[in-house]
Amino acid sequence: MIDEQIKPKIVSFLPFTEEYFLPLISRKIDPSKFSLQCCKVNSLEDTISVVKDVTILLHGPVEPYLSREILESANKLELVQFGSIGYAQIDLEAATELNIPVANNAGFCATSVAEYTIYAILSLLRKMHIAAQAVKKEDGTPTRW
Repeated sequence: MIDEQIKPKIVSFLPFTEEYFLPLISRKIDPSKFSLQCCKVNSLEDTISVVKDVTILLHGPVEPYLSREILESANKLELVQFGSIGYAQIDLEAATELNIPVANNAGFCATSVAEYTIYAILSLLRKMHIAAQAVKKEDGTPTRW
């Protein structure tokens, strides 16, 4: 058995529970070799106390913003993994200076974006926005053709 003090600690700020993440993570890592905690923090002090001994931080496009102060307090942090396609919730410059790798899910919704782009092009080409307005009465309710 691994000593609880040296187990890698994975913390998630994503809006899910341990029961959601455990089956996903345990496909790659034996659950007896790490601890997993999902939490919501309400202040800078809460965030600092949570991240101080974290090995991997799972984050997303939600609070808290990972400022330089927070990243500096995370003295065991080896990876910040975003569950989204962006990096808006982290000070990337500070993470780089502190040698903390940051990853996201690039391409996560690429197919949906491509489909919407084709739809938007066809809608503009066929002037569907004009047609949609033409079939409404002054009170906003649809009319018959």
